[in-house]
Amino acid sequence: LSPWLLKKAGLGKILKVCFIVVSILVILISIIPANFLLELFTTNFVPYAVLLAICFIVGILITWINIAFMTIFNHIVPLEAMGRTSSVLNLLVTILIPIGQISFGFLYDNIAASYVFIIGGSLMLLTILLYQRRLLEVDKLIGEKHDVPKEASNLEEAMEGDY
Repeated sequence: LSPWLLKKAGLGKILKVCFIVVSILVILISIIPANFLLELFTTNFVPYAVLLAICFIVGILITWINIAFMTIFNHIVPLEAMGRTSSVLNLLVTILIPIGQISFGFLYDNIAASYVFIIGGSLMLLTILLYQRRLLEVDKLIGEKHDVPKEASNLEEAMEGDY
């Protein structure tokens, strides 16, 4: 399914759709603990099951995003700079994790958790909508970096060319 989807849609479009779906699901998580929804059920099992299902889907989509991101990274970054670039990337991620934890911890202490999910999902959705053109250009960038012969009908034929 994944190779077919990749050929059909392209890596950039898959990333865009995954990010949009994740941001909408994060916003949807904010609705689950709402009183009007909890009062519809005699127990909390159904909202809990829905929350688990949403988190499971988000986990799958985040995994796809990470795989796609690393694929883009490996195609775009030159082999000579791969070590330095991945070190800087890992450094930035390591620095940003506690900053995000502190920021969201502050938000959770000062406003309702549902609003924090709405803010986080909305920021994610806004960011992806602002940068969607760049994501869709990824396929062209990868194609220019690694020109695969147009007559290559399968992976083995494409791998025979010199890159």
